Amino acid sequence: ATATAAAAAAAAPSAAARTPSSLSAFMSPIAFGHRHWELVQYISLGVHRALAEANAVDVAVLADADYARVVELQMGGAWTFTDFAPHAFRHLRRLFGIADAEYLHSLGIMRMFGALLCGALSLFVGVATTGRSNSFFLRSPDGHYLLKSLDADEHALLRRLLPSYVAHAERNPDSLLTRFCGLHTVADASGRRRYVFVVMTNILDSRLATHEQYDLKGSTVNRSVDAVSDGMLDASIARKDRDFQRKIHVGAAKKALLLEQIERDCKWLESHNISDYSLLVGIHHERSRPAAR
Repeated sequence: ATATAAAAAAAAPSAAARTPSSLSAFMSPIAFGHRHWELVQYISLGVHRALAEANAVDVAVLADADYARVVELQMGGAWTFTDFAPHAFRHLRRLFGIADAEYLHSLGIMRMFGALLCGALSLFVGVATTGRSNSFFLRSPDGHYLLKSLDADEHALLRRLLPSYVAHAERNPDSLLTRFCGLHTVADASGRRRYVFVVMTNILDSRLATHEQYDLKGSTVNRSVDAVSDGMLDASIARKDRDFQRKIHVGAAKKALLLEQIERDCKWLESHNISDYSLLVGIHHERSRPAAR
């Protein structure tokens, strides 16, 4: 079989964009009766209401106040949903070519109602916990988006970098940095259950299956992982630099563009003293097709 790159992206600031090495190990639907069922309902409802609130105000040019803007939405008195810099993230989604209808179809409350009509009492997929209190890692049902909980330092870092991140996205439409689409908090009335999370695109979401994936840092120290399960390569495990024993042929022109963009993205990360990032590469194997008759 031949191999083609299905997706590649440089991980953005620190742990804010880091994924577990094997997300499938935690895959499970968040269905009725799950301990996070109430949480994901209010996440969906909050995203739906927050988008409507943001669209009620037309902002042609972002100002400093737009990055500092915080909107709190009461969810029936039981939960509070907080939307950070809503117009800045709306601007980012538009830069990324994400339509409001598409975003809501993936994350909004109407998906839950549609699922209920079809007899499917589930919303998001896959919870991966880090062992930290109030932490989670969710995937939208259609696989387009990932929702990652943040700690206080990660939250503050993303808010601080946001104006520069937006400027970089405007200048670099082909940037390989993780694409952040929203930053929110959802909390219950008691305040004991409070979750800060970021919404980002799933860079390995593709109509083509990902048969191999690699997390590459440009280092060989402790950069290998056992990705074999039951004698077969587990495609859900991100392998590392020492496991990457191949060449990807993209042609001279695409190679030049790719290396130039990686250099631009790395310079942006370096300008903010961020050194913990990597390149995530997904490989799809093209199966040989029978000759036409």
